[in-house]
Amino acid sequence: MWCSKLAKVMLELVPKSSESTSMTALSMYGCDGSVLLENADGIESEGDALPNRSLDGFPVIDEIKTAMENACPGVVSCADILAIASQILVSLDGGPTWEVELGRRDSRTANLVGTSAIPLTNDGLDLIQQKFTDQGLDSIDLVVLSGAHTFGQAQ
Repeated sequence: MWCSKLAKVMLELVPKSSESTSMTALSMYGCDGSVLLENADGIESEGDALPNRSLDGFPVIDEIKTAMENACPGVVSCADILAIASQILVSLDGGPTWEVELGRRDSRTANLVGTSAIPLTNDGLDLIQQKFTDQGLDSIDLVVLSGAHTFGQAQ
């Protein structure tokens, strides 16, 4: 199923968020939308985890999701919205563009404990390298992902 209004809604609403650099981080963290889940029966929100507390793009995602549901109910997942938002924000800041494949499904569960694998801003290099190694990632992955997650915020 496809929503013909997807591009119009995204291009209208995502640039409004470009002043919020955390929106970029939010869109990169939420690959399955699970970071968007709020505390509920059986769900401990990933948004409450220490590594995610600085994320502040949630209201923009809520606004986009509402607009998408009004335009095409039940078609576009929050996970796809996050992926498209990443692509738009990187492109708006002069970075590369790419075609975002659609069809992600939103997570119905959160993994608060799993967020302990996310490096914290005050973790030393040895600990960050270990966290990456534990996930099967190498030093190139560390540089690429660290750069992506500081996009617009590094000083």
